[in-house]
Amino acid sequence: MKKSISHSFGLCVVILISQLISAQAPSLRAPFAKRVLIQGTNMGVGSGKTFRMANDGAAIPATPRFSEVTTTTYKPATTTPVAGMEDGDVAVSKWKSPYGLCLDASGNLIVVEKWNSHRIRKIDFTSGQVTTIAGDNSAETGASGMINANGTSARFNQPTDAIMDSQGNLFVTDLGNYCIRKIATNGDVTTFVGSGVSGSTDGTGAEASFGGVFGLAVDANDNIYATDRTNHRICKITKEGVVTTIAGGTLGSEDGIGTAAKFNNPAGIDIDVAGNLYVADAGGNQIRKITPEGLVSTIAGAGTAGVTDGEGTVATFNQPIGIAVDEYGYIFVADFTGKKLRRVSPTGYVKTVSGQGGGSFVDNVQGLLAYFRGPSDIVYSKSKRCIYMADNSNYAIRKINLTGFFADRLPAGFSMNMGVGEVYGTPSTVAAPFDYIFEGYNATGGSSVIMNIEVVATGTTVRTIISSVTGGNGRITATQEVVDGGSATFTITPNEGYKIDVLNVNGSPVTAPENSYAFNNVTADGTIEVSFVSTSTGIDKANESAFKLYPVILENNNFTLQLFNSVSKQSIVIYSTTGSIVYRNQYVPVNNTIHVELPELVSGIYYVSVEGQGTAKIIKK
Repeated sequence: MKKSISHSFGLCVVILISQLISAQAPSLRAPFAKRVLIQGTNMGVGSGKTFRMANDGAAIPATPRFSEVTTTTYKPATTTPVAGMEDGDVAVSKWKSPYGLCLDASGNLIVVEKWNSHRIRKIDFTSGQVTTIAGDNSAETGASGMINANGTSARFNQPTDAIMDSQGNLFVTDLGNYCIRKIATNGDVTTFVGSGVSGSTDGTGAEASFGGVFGLAVDANDNIYATDRTNHRICKITKEGVVTTIAGGTLGSEDGIGTAAKFNNPAGIDIDVAGNLYVADAGGNQIRKITPEGLVSTIAGAGTAGVTDGEGTVATFNQPIGIAVDEYGYIFVADFTGKKLRRVSPTGYVKTVSGQGGGSFVDNVQGLLAYFRGPSDIVYSKSKRCIYMADNSNYAIRKINLTGFFADRLPAGFSMNMGVGEVYGTPSTVAAPFDYIFEGYNATGGSSVIMNIEVVATGTTVRTIISSVTGGNGRITATQEVVDGGSATFTITPNEGYKIDVLNVNGSPVTAPENSYAFNNVTADGTIEVSFVSTSTGIDKANESAFKLYPVILENNNFTLQLFNSVSKQSIVIYSTTGSIVYRNQYVPVNNTIHVELPELVSGIYYVSVEGQGTAKIIKK
């Protein structure tokens, strides 16, 4: 995984984010399945016409907002960057050339300093201290070299990146020494693979050679993946130090299988839980993907320099170097010359998250208001839900917050308050219906929903059909807006063990309702309301009163049944709301009375089925 064994990636979804299975994650819901907006209508803040997604889960913090940029260590008093090499408290520690990043198992940040520094440092977020763990720290301009030794006695020559394996060992790309170095947990620095001279040879240990070993990633089995920029190839390195070229080897930008594919100065690299590699192809200005089978494809980037957002290979990058993928399949890219943090969605859409080019240091602002100068590497922290960035020419470690609300795209004329998710503006351009994705994140997890939005010309009449569910136990397509004379279809989905009970359209019941209902030639506002009834428990109004059950709300795990009909034996089954059996037993009534003692039940609603007598509902507090 990219830079850290502490990541635990979940499944990524091509369109929607499934919220993490946690009571603490948000759960977004679109109040409309479809909206039809009229061009030129004021929907600004204070108009009463703004909209936002509903959240049925845990709260999403209003601050800091999604994309907000801060600095984790020393921040200059002015907008002029300040270089240095001081270790110590994070508030005063400085950097000369922060270039590569990774996280250790505790979420602390490892920083590789390249130009005129040649050292490896660590930000301990628990202690609030910055220390040098390897390389020369005797002066701001560190001494370069090729010395294997312990800690600060070792010497590097333009190190560019690092990763940590499951045993806590650090591996560092030593670009100027044409090798990968290993820093053991006791601080001993050794040469892991590479001959020390430029080359392009597979092999074991010192038999292998590199021309420009640059970026690193590690998988769950501690296999390392490295980019070799000047040889335009991607290498796999086993725990035993066996180096194999798995893709590329020739200058170009061609997709294909393994070494038939071509790269152009590949830089950063990351890996997802499925074993797919993602490569920032810096010279080709593209983002490439390598499957476990070796298939290389281009997922974003036109191949020309630029900073244009857009779909897949329509978008442009300007020397992308750093790359990191989160648990939802979103790919973040440090656009070095473009001086921005970009994001590629699972569908391939490229969006600038934060940053702009400039000669000053601007911090504590949201997204595009921040200034970056040479963002060289990034790493994603799942535990803090943020991106850390090595802002090379600003001599700073930046933090980009990823909690809050976000949308890659909105209709022309609209903006979003990324703290509260409010969407506002004036629709400026007529546009065909489009599925917009709205996302929300807190520190625990994320959620996303789709809302279809169409923009129609001024003067168009729009109707609204409001949908609702009475009593729960199922769902229906959310409220829809439709152009006068148009149509709208609603899908009705009962929960497992339920069916449609009553379907009312414009206040009147529908005979023999089905799981879909279409409004055609809509010329007025309307309503559609549905309720559901259990099928698996047999509950119905005719036999609810065949017995008396008390108490209905259980403090403890027991209740009493008073039967209205005499029987010698009585079977009782307890169902959950999904129809699953949680308890079953047979009783002999005494004076038509049964005392039921249940095993421990979790809080919730249950159905008690008394065979031949009917069904009742109980609630466990």
